[in-house]
Amino acid sequence: MSTLGSGSWTSARNAAGFRLRRALRWSLGPPRLRQEPKGRLFSYLEDPRAADARERELRERYALEPLRERSRRIDYQENLYLLDLLEGALPGQRFVPGTRALDVGSKNWSYVFALQRFLAARGAEPLELHGVEVDAHVVYWTLRSRKDLAQAYMAQTGNEALRFWSADVRELEQGEFDLVTWFYPFLTREALLGWGLPLSLLEPRGTLQAVVDRVRPGGHLLLVTHTLRELGLLIELEPPGLELVRRGPVQSQLVPYWPRTQERTASLYRRG
Repeated sequence: MSTLGSGSWTSARNAAGFRLRRALRWSLGPPRLRQEPKGRLFSYLEDPRAADARERELRERYALEPLRERSRRIDYQENLYLLDLLEGALPGQRFVPGTRALDVGSKNWSYVFALQRFLAARGAEPLELHGVEVDAHVVYWTLRSRKDLAQAYMAQTGNEALRFWSADVRELEQGEFDLVTWFYPFLTREALLGWGLPLSLLEPRGTLQAVVDRVRPGGHLLLVTHTLRELGLLIELEPPGLELVRRGPVQSQLVPYWPRTQERTASLYRRG
């Protein structure tokens, strides 16, 4: 029997590590973001011409040069993918000036540039954008934490109205939002344990309700699931009080792990 399969030892280890990280709150401050060459971005594809054309289109539409000039290849590709995803999931969607948006489960928020640029291009400026991550004090081999990196990525956008919270969304005290995004929620035991989180956080219905409660009347929730199994669980839970507007696949060849995007699905809900 595998360790992850049994889960008992992994769960105990995760719980201890999680408590330690939250107690220490390790931080060295935001790092200087690393630049990697962007030539042959899609060399993993047999024919990259369509991906190259899409990259140029997104770069021009959302003014991505500052990101392209100072970012790792994978970070740039994942920002491109997010823009590709958002255009497919929110076609024609417009936002009002002064929009308040919340991104749930932001990890190190390496994709905040794309999220901010997309909302700004759709009329949201001046934009108030919040990110929340329950395990923000994970430390990488560089000795920087997720929160340290999130601060660097936020600074790169040039938007000072961005906030990153180290908190459980169920405890967040920032009111309601016009748009809530939740990319790849951990709805299963395996996903939670695999990402180093304790099973005490596995409350799909309660967490989903907390996220729904953040959506103000007339606002939207965009939720993207990893797998068809997660989508099935989401459909069983269907966010209470929200109307499903559209649902569809969001695979993309703009990231090197593109085969793993084949089951990803975006669900857009609206509160009446």
